[in-house]
Amino acid sequence: MKFGKFVKAALACAVCTALFMLTGCNEEAKEQMIADSKAFCEDFKNMDFDAMYALTHDGNKYFNDIYVPDAEGSEALFEAMADNLEYEIGECTIKGKNASVSAYVSNIDMNIIMSNVLNEYFELCEADPENINNIKLDDIIYDKAYDPVAQRRNANTVFNFIKQDGKWVMESNVMIYDDVTGGYMTYYFQANVAANSAMSGVEDESETASEESVSTEEEEN
Repeated sequence: MKFGKFVKAALACAVCTALFMLTGCNEEAKEQMIADSKAFCEDFKNMDFDAMYALTHDGNKYFNDIYVPDAEGSEALFEAMADNLEYEIGECTIKGKNASVSAYVSNIDMNIIMSNVLNEYFELCEADPENINNIKLDDIIYDKAYDPVAQRRNANTVFNFIKQDGKWVMESNVMIYDDVTGGYMTYYFQANVAANSAMSGVEDESETASEESVSTEEEEN
């Protein structure tokens, strides 16, 4: 009888110890994921994009095609987004093989900023076409992006984590990059689609005009 009670007590103690160790490991993992989420945002504010990529599971370099320091306006644009980023990191939740960290992320609304920047740029070009080379895109970007009343884009962001080689690693996806940039990723891709569509339309019209010209020549002959 005493032996049976001893076995039950030992088993209960073992279960409690295992639960304690599991809880401790989970808490440590949660702290690390929260720290990684904060680091992701801080790296963007410091414009250390390679450090951002290194935090993700596949290291996908989302800014490679859109951040071109030598291109007019690119450096100013990213500096403005980095300076205007505000964030609050929330709690971490682990559910089986998946985990997530909630966050509140705010930046200037880049869809509105870019629309205002381009409108002013083209207005200035149209008003003084002979002075186009002296119109500085950087100046317009700084003027619009640092306007105290510039509209902001607020997002309830979720940093998802997956297990990779036994370690929790941030899942790479375009939405977290879109949120820290104030929607600039969405704006960029939509602008590209619109530009490609317009270019395709011009090419189609050119081909149609060429075919009609050939047809007319054949009829005349």
